[in-house]
Amino acid sequence: MAPFYTRKKNPGVKAEERVDRLIAKGREEINLGHFKVAIKLFNEALELEPDNADALLHKADAISQLKKDS
Repeated sequence: MAPFYTRKKNPGVKAEERVDRLIAKGREEINLGHFKVAIKLFNEALELEPDNADALLHKADAISQLKKDS
């Protein structure tokens, strides 16, 4: 899934790649049912890019799935 927003700032390719990897790993963890791990990964991505819409969206999904399982 491609990001549905454009980054306003370019803090550096390495930071952007790290955020993208964290989000991808978080999505994998959601698919495995590891919602708490996924939330931690999305939080880490949001520390680097607080306005990252993909991280926010997937974090909300993980929280929703976690609540369903409770």
